[in-house]
Amino acid sequence: MFPDAKRFAEKKIKLIRAFCWDTKCINIKIMKKANINSREIWLEKESQHYLFHFKKNSYASKLIDIVISEQEQCFKDISQLLRTVPVQKIQYWLCDSAEEVGQKSNSPECNGITCCEDGTVNIYCVYSENMKCTGYHEDTHAVAYFYNDINSNALAEGLAMYMDKRWWSVENELCTFVYIENNIYVSVERMICERNSNDEEYFLDIDDCYSYPIMGAFVAFLVEQKGADNFLRLYSYNGTNWKVEFFKIYGRSLSEIEKEFIYYISSKKYTDNQKTDAHSKLCTE
Repeated sequence: MFPDAKRFAEKKIKLIRAFCWDTKCINIKIMKKANINSREIWLEKESQHYLFHFKKNSYASKLIDIVISEQEQCFKDISQLLRTVPVQKIQYWLCDSAEEVGQKSNSPECNGITCCEDGTVNIYCVYSENMKCTGYHEDTHAVAYFYNDINSNALAEGLAMYMDKRWWSVENELCTFVYIENNIYVSVERMICERNSNDEEYFLDIDDCYSYPIMGAFVAFLVEQKGADNFLRLYSYNGTNWKVEFFKIYGRSLSEIEKEFIYYISSKKYTDNQKTDAHSKLCTE
């Protein structure tokens, strides 16, 4: 699970609602980071598109070449979708715990977060024997930042979840199907367009277990059913009048598109075993 923007407002951290594919490492050196533990030795290992930071003798240090290969593949897939390559390498911090992620990123404890300060993008995530929070999600935020720092947490998290494909090991589309079937589906239009009394996105008021997979399934619908070119036009928008922008790009209102999306999801065929398994893992109360 990844933190959302509402948890970091007081910290004033900038969150990212974030070709040559050679993964050969070209540099490694020793450094020390005093803000966690001055006695701990941190290493750096550079790849084609990342600079990885990890502690000497950590679990990550033993598997760093595998991590690099996996993240470079994620980078390739994300960049191919967005048709963009970041202008600088992404700083990737592999931490032992959620506490260490919080300390390194100057945020509350969490398993993974992507931050940008002064144009430098940093990913902080837990990578241990019991929890591996690498993969597509945070990397999508990081790469997408270089495409456009979009004014929509809903669409930014939707894009990251589209690349993730799953929530708690359940496909986004199946999550959404279960929520529709149990009458606990949350409106995409409301999450994108509405704001609360504090002038914050309604999306941020919704529990992640609903908002993330639903938005991931919706972005998948836009990309795969409405065309990647149209989605990239949508994601390049820098305003906040999303209803107008959706109509401008798709020639239909967001409300009409959502009705089509709900019908598309509801028409999917899942077995009783698939639905039961998903129901047991999701927020369905």
